[in-house]
Amino acid sequence: MERAYIAIAKIKDTGVDHTRYLDICRQEELKGISNPYVCKQKACAGFLLRYLYEKYKNGEPYDDNEHVSMEAALSYIRAHAAGSFVVEKTAEGMPYIPGEGKLHISISHTEGYVMAGLAEKRIGVDIQAHRQMRADIAGRFFPEKEAQYLTGQNDGEHRIREFFRLWCLHEAYVKYTGEGFKQGFKDKIFLDTECFGDMAVKCFDLGRDLSAAALIEK
Repeated sequence: MERAYIAIAKIKDTGVDHTRYLDICRQEELKGISNPYVCKQKACAGFLLRYLYEKYKNGEPYDDNEHVSMEAALSYIRAHAAGSFVVEKTAEGMPYIPGEGKLHISISHTEGYVMAGLAEKRIGVDIQAHRQMRADIAGRFFPEKEAQYLTGQNDGEHRIREFFRLWCLHEAYVKYTGEGFKQGFKDKIFLDTECFGDMAVKCFDLGRDLSAAALIEK
């Protein structure tokens, strides 16, 4: 795995007094959100990103598979954060932290969890809670080879885990490229994640009901 800070945390109610630690754009975005859960979800994503940014600034050893509590992340932020925190977007809409060297970032959230990634090169991350899927959905979204692979899995629980492993990889890829869903899922095959061109590929073992993946430019 290339040098990157990646962390996963459970979503918690953090309280409004901590929003000053979020980037300015996210602070403004939260003001327009009326749904309390969505607001909490987006705030936690921002806090996790700030946590990684402060670790990067402090030159701490990078960690590509860190599980951290939101309380611990906020405690670290309070102890180290100083000055404003800005997130901007490229002309293609890809988020980054400006400075002497552009820092690429990626955020994802799912039911109860949030994931953030920060790297000096391009990065895409995705996390997904497992749920039951219709039998035809693999054929609609995945390349034919992957759809056939999933159809061939006789163990239903294993098939769901593999479905979401591949889904996370594809989602991370469209974030990595900046193309989004307009690019679709069908132009890349992720059955073999050992080596994938100019990307380092990582899948995270998060238990039976949760999957996550990250792609980082080599």
